[in-house]
Parts: sequence; C-alpha cells; structure tokens
Amino acid sequence: METETDTREQLVLLQNNCANELAHLVSWWAENVVGDGNFSGEINSQGIPQYQAGKGGIYASRLLWFFSEAAILGRGFSALTSGQASALALYQYFSRRFIDPEYGGVVWELHANGDLRDGRKQIYAQAFAIYSLSAYYRLTSDDHALAHALTIYQLVEEFALDRAHGGYFEAFSREWRELDDIRLSEKDLASPKTMNTHLHLLEAYTGLLRALRQAGSPAVDQIAASVQQLLELYVSRVYNSSSRHVHMFMNTHWEDESLAFSYGHDIESSWLLWEAADVLGDDALKQSYRHDVIALAETCLAQARATDGSLYDVFDKQRQLNIPERVWWVQAEAMVGFFNAWQLTGQQKYLDAVFSLWRYLEAEFITPGSEWPWLARSDQGAGYRAYLAGFWKGPYHNGRALMELISRINSVLNADC
Repeated sequence: METETDTREQLVLLQNNCANELAHLVSWWAENVVGDGNFSGEINSQGIPQYQAGKGGIYASRLLWFFSEAAILGRGFSALTSGQASALALYQYFSRRFIDPEYGGVVWELHANGDLRDGRKQIYAQAFAIYSLSAYYRLTSDDHALAHALTIYQLVEEFALDRAHGGYFEAFSREWRELDDIRLSEKDLASPKTMNTHLHLLEAYTGLLRALRQAGSPAVDQIAASVQQLLELYVSRVYNSSSRHVHMFMNTHWEDESLAFSYGHDIESSWLLWEAADVLGDDALKQSYRHDVIALAETCLAQARATDGSLYDVFDKQRQLNIPERVWWVQAEAMVGFFNAWQLTGQQKYLDAVFSLWRYLEAEFITPGSEWPWLARSDQGAGYRAYLAGFWKGPYHNGRALMELISRINSVLNADC
C-alpha cells in the first residue's frame, strides 16, 4: 500500500523532472526560434528553420506568453531566468508588428519579413493576445502592455459579443466587419460559435484579471464580471452535463453541430474552469462548479485513456470510436487536469494517471535537446512531416503543463510541511 512518504517522493521526483524539461524547452525555443525577437515562423520535423514561413499571431502570442510565464516562475528557479530576455525581445516585435495601429486588435498573420499578410480579426487570436500581454505585464509592470490588453478586451466586447443570445462570434475582417469565412482553420466547421474561442477568452480574461489586480486598476470589477459571465455561459451552453463533454461547434442559438468529442478540450476545460472560479475568489462560486469540473476529468479518465496511460485525441461521434492517435498537447493538458482533479478529490486514481502520463511522455514525446513532436513516436508513419514549431505549435501547452505541475507540487509539498 502506498504511503504518504511514497507519494511525496514521487511528487518531488516529478517536480524535478518537470523543472529540468522546462529549462530544456526554454533553451531550445530561445535559441532555435526566438533569437532577437524576430522569431522563426516554422521549424520543420527535422529541426530545420523554414525561412519563408509566415508568422501567425497565435504563435507569436503563445511565444510571448510562454517566456513571460517562464521568467516569472524563474524567479524561484534559476535555470529559467533566461526567459526574461526572450520575453522582452518578443514583446518589442509583437507590439510593433502584430498590434494593428489603424483598426486595433491583433492581425492574423505576417509574411516572413514582418509585413502584413492577413489582417483578419479572429477572436481566438485576440484572446491569446490578451493572455500574453497580461502575462508580460505581470513580469515587467509595463503599463503599455496592460493598456494594449485592455484595448483588445474592449474591442472584443464591442464587436464580437452577441447581445441577443450571449457569447461571442468567431471572426471579423481587419476593419471589424462581417466575414464570409469565419473558420479558425480548414479542419474546423463554419459555426458562428465555438468551444475553442469561448474557452480561450475565459482563460484570457482570467489572466487579464490577475494583471489588473497586480496593477491596482479600477477596471478589476468590470473584468471580474466578464469572467463570471463567461464561466456561467461556458458551463450552461458549451458543457453538456448529460454527456459530460463540451460541444465543439454551435450555431447562434447554441445548438450543437459537433462531429466529435475532443478529449483534450474536455480535460483542458476542466482545470481552466476551476482556475477561473478560483481567481474570482468566491468560495461559494467555486463550489457551485466543483461537480462539473470533476465530471469532465472523470469522463476523460474513463473514456479517453489507452492501455498505456496516454489519452486519445477525439471520439468520432459518427463512427462511434476513438481515433487512435496521441497528440502532444492532449497529453500535456491531461497531466494538469488530472492533477487538479486529485487536488480537489484526493482520489489516487487521478494522481496515478498523472504519473502514467509522465512515463508515457518520457517514452514517446520528450526528446533531449529538442521540442516535443506533434504525434507520439509510435504514431508517426513513414510520411510523418509535422513541424516541431510553427503556426499552430508553440511551447504553450507543454510549457504550461510543466509550469503548472511545478507550482502545484510546490503548493502540495509546502502544505504538508
């Protein structure tokens, strides 16, 4: 029978492993991608820079967020202090190139040389800009960064909020006018409302609330209200308490149009919902969402896990089967989601799932001196070509998971002292 001493030793080992891997990722991304802030748009599967690749706004935001948060954490972990120089360089480039000086908000994509390629205003991208600028403010106390974040928040509220049915619409032109094609990517449905946008707006507004509290801003109450409204809407409209999954795509009236359950988004939703409630600081509110937070984690544990402890990507609703493919970000989010569920319930099955996931990551994803691949090594076929870094792949999911585990284990160990 496992004792408290055994668990503590396992947690210390996991924390050390996460800290070492995080330090490796900070170094790899700083040296291979960020440089002086004029970052590489893509690094292919062989680790070779693709100098003509465009630069996405989401990718840029995730880079800025990662290095800002790593530098904040690095105040207690000396191996991460190099993150601050990368964060400063990225912010200079991001604020000059991605923030639209004419129409506001962040643009979708730049050419490799930094010229505008696509000025569309995808709300998902605005969310990540708010998220990253808020983290950068928490690192530097740069008032300009916080002002940019607040301005983008105000634009989202002005143009994207559906005042008739609640929630936020997906995308607009550079001038904030309606678009014919509102899809986030080619593989997405053309639904006017999506889980992805609402989840990451909730995440972004929660990050902005943290930054505003640090600044002592009078806008705190306004943003707190937006976080609470989004939280309530997400649980009532996006989350389905019957299936215990989130809807991926919805029409204007919130009717489900999804073709699959996304296990990664289920487990990511679980811990981000709890984080939002926790940051609001209302204990009664937190307890009102506790059941749904745990239900999402429990469903993933029961339905999404392969025999080796990994998580499948999606469940195809039409074919009624799990797609046997293991994606890097799903494993990363599952570690945080299951750890959060263990903290809330004390049930050992969730912590065991975290330990199993780490062993799986060491075997299938973690690569000494490099970034994690898109797919598990055993899932890569002969024609595998997915880039290591690029438009849709930054150090956000895996980097955040490592940082979350380091911080959460620290809290658990200190509480036991």
